[in-house]
Amino acid sequence: MIGDLINIKVEDLPSRRARKKPLHRRKWIKKLLLGCVLLAICGYIAAHIYLKPYREEAETYDLAVLNKLEESSVVYDRNSKELGRLSSENIQLVAFAEIPSHFIDALIATEDSRFYKHHGVDWWGVGRAVYQYVLKGGNRQGASSITQQLARNAYARRENTLDRKIFEAFLAMRIEKHYNGNKNQILELYLNRIWFGSQYYGLGAAAQGYFRKTVSALTLEDSAILVGLIKNPRLYSPLKPENREYTLRERNEVYDRMVITSKLTKAKASELRIKPLDINLSGNSLSFNYLQSEVQNEVDSILKKQGFEGDVGKGFKFYTSVDTSIQQAAEKSMRTRLSEIEALAEYPKTDVRETPATFAVRVAANPSGKALQPGYLQGASLVIDNKTGAVLSMVGGRNFKESQFNRVNLSKRPAGTVFTPFVYAAAFEGQSFPGSRIQDEPMDNTRVMIGATTGTLGEWGMEASGVHQGEISLRQALVEGKNNCVARLGLEIGVDKVKDFGKRAGLGELPGEPSMLLGRGELSVNELCLAYTTFANAGVRPASTFLITRIETSAGQTIYTRPASDDQSVKVTDPFTAWMVHSCLDDALAIGTGEAATSQYGLKPFPAGGKTGTHSRSTDLWFAGYSNAVTCVVWAGLDRKDTIYPDAFSNRVALPIWTDIMNASQENFPGGNFVPPVDIKDVELCEISGKLATYACLEDRPDPADPTRLKRFKSAYLEYIRPGYRINESCDFHSNSSQGELLLQNPDPPMIFAPAPGGVGVPLDNEEATPVLLQSTTVDGKDPYESNFGIGVISADPNKPPKAIIIKEEDTATPLAPAVPAFKAGADPILIPLPGPATVDE
Repeated sequence: MIGDLINIKVEDLPSRRARKKPLHRRKWIKKLLLGCVLLAICGYIAAHIYLKPYREEAETYDLAVLNKLEESSVVYDRNSKELGRLSSENIQLVAFAEIPSHFIDALIATEDSRFYKHHGVDWWGVGRAVYQYVLKGGNRQGASSITQQLARNAYARRENTLDRKIFEAFLAMRIEKHYNGNKNQILELYLNRIWFGSQYYGLGAAAQGYFRKTVSALTLEDSAILVGLIKNPRLYSPLKPENREYTLRERNEVYDRMVITSKLTKAKASELRIKPLDINLSGNSLSFNYLQSEVQNEVDSILKKQGFEGDVGKGFKFYTSVDTSIQQAAEKSMRTRLSEIEALAEYPKTDVRETPATFAVRVAANPSGKALQPGYLQGASLVIDNKTGAVLSMVGGRNFKESQFNRVNLSKRPAGTVFTPFVYAAAFEGQSFPGSRIQDEPMDNTRVMIGATTGTLGEWGMEASGVHQGEISLRQALVEGKNNCVARLGLEIGVDKVKDFGKRAGLGELPGEPSMLLGRGELSVNELCLAYTTFANAGVRPASTFLITRIETSAGQTIYTRPASDDQSVKVTDPFTAWMVHSCLDDALAIGTGEAATSQYGLKPFPAGGKTGTHSRSTDLWFAGYSNAVTCVVWAGLDRKDTIYPDAFSNRVALPIWTDIMNASQENFPGGNFVPPVDIKDVELCEISGKLATYACLEDRPDPADPTRLKRFKSAYLEYIRPGYRINESCDFHSNSSQGELLLQNPDPPMIFAPAPGGVGVPLDNEEATPVLLQSTTVDGKDPYESNFGIGVISADPNKPPKAIIIKEEDTATPLAPAVPAFKAGADPILIPLPGPATVDE
């Protein structure tokens, strides 16, 4: 039996597989394949119909535009006067033969690894980008080939959408076909056109600007830096210190991509990655300045949103808010005034504090050719429209060619005492007002730890004389720059309240230590300028500053107009607080720390307010001030935080520049009167006690006309308080009783007769009144209520109504001729009219 089984042949065994139909003969497979074919045909037809408009539009574009690189964009001021041009003066055309092979290797590896294999569109890259989008969500990986980027740069079109991508794909394929697949020619067109950051368009300008080299002299390290910039030139530009970390990261990413494409070994890449950046920080700009650079940054951001990224040099017209007359005055004053400071005998000439001339000598003696950081005195200024935040003038330094670092927006320095008005503002929001009292006494520096751990707060600023006056008003403390007073006030109300006010004013997150009260926090010129508009604008400020108002294409088509919604204001505080601070800053400029603006530097007579600012050790000097139309902030200092010169104060360095700029602003932005809040109240306070003034608040002081004589002056002044604020105590310094009679807001008696020739009284207000002559004092013997006063006349000019003053009986001086006491023997009588009874209606 076993033998029989062995003799059975394999082919005689039953086959189960043979009983099944082949897969391709199965009906459901046939149906599936037929469905797929039909679906593909329908998809093709649908895609053809959908894509046809893009293909046809791409055919309409003139490819000759690819070779047109001479057109530049023009920058205009607020009156459509040309300020300058962008790009044409910096384009330096290069031939493909001049470009080092390692640059091409770096470019291809980073931007389009299949560039030499595709025909305008890298479909593998597109598929990879779609996969990344579906898998991870969002636009995580770009798929634009170099030819597509060329199409985008040459024919700026549409926003960053799928619609634009499809159009670019068809245009890129047409470009490849037009040049018969000449990849080198396409690369040459691409590299002569693209933006490399700052003002550099094309590889030739970038090589010269960043490295002071021709394209053929670029090293692999140079090439990696430039290729790394292409992805986002504004963010990765090494000219901005805060961007250099990104520049380094992108450079190293280029090395990694070259390793993947076998253009660089891992060992060589590791060696290159550890090298520091080697760039020309001083730049090689051609007739370019800080203002134009900032215009370029702003329009690039706007154009990017409009779908024109990197196209600032393509014949656009950029209309700005700049006022040319203010800008020219600011640039001139910055150069002139700082040169005067450098010429002072006390200004030390060292490697840290050099002059532009000595810096030029140092550059000439530099054998390496590497960029040097200027060590001379720098300055920055900004002028903005109070209502909108429009930039009227911007100066970011003294020489853009030698230092492209814009100190208006990019630099943050200790604000010093220019910050103190915000401390007072925080106090005025609470239970304080300008007439509130505070002790002006020496204060240990350790209380605020500003610049040192020993000494007193009188060691810099206006308190350098060490004179303290005991109890004074907050107004006087702010006007005279009393550092110990503002420190006491800030500690009393709390640092957190000051921080909160500063944040509302746009000053960001300030430090929480007491040193912040005296400006230890670092601020930019731009931030401080915006914040100071709060005091000129009744408690509100613009949300931000801006330069660009309108953009047109070379054909005159408007593609951007600043939206009115962008001009909305930010509320910082109530109008009463803002007005009280402004009234103090008005005094600070007129008779306080900024008084030299008028007495020495020729400030024109227009309403304004402002505050000096000197940081510890005289490292940073500020002046911030405003008219009711514009606000201007000026900063001066060294890029290396060091003393400018011993006892350098802002009213000698920054204030003259501010004065020049504000005078120039009056031509097109004349300063008008500030209008107080309708409901704000005022009270008359005694200067000595700070309490409500009485008729007794008089002081004997030297007569300005004759200092050998004493003259009696009223020691009272008007002070502002918010509605509902009550002061209950009257002056007890000049009176035996704290409940003495209070002065009215207008203490002049309404019915006074001036002595006329012949002794006949001439009525001033009521011609029908019957005069009554006072023959003697109104009280016999001792006057316990100090009511024994007469009335004197200030002016006898017949063309002007005389005013009355109150004179004590024992006063023998003549306050203002020909005023005389009414009760003195032999004096011309002063008649006091008593009005008759009013008519009674029957």
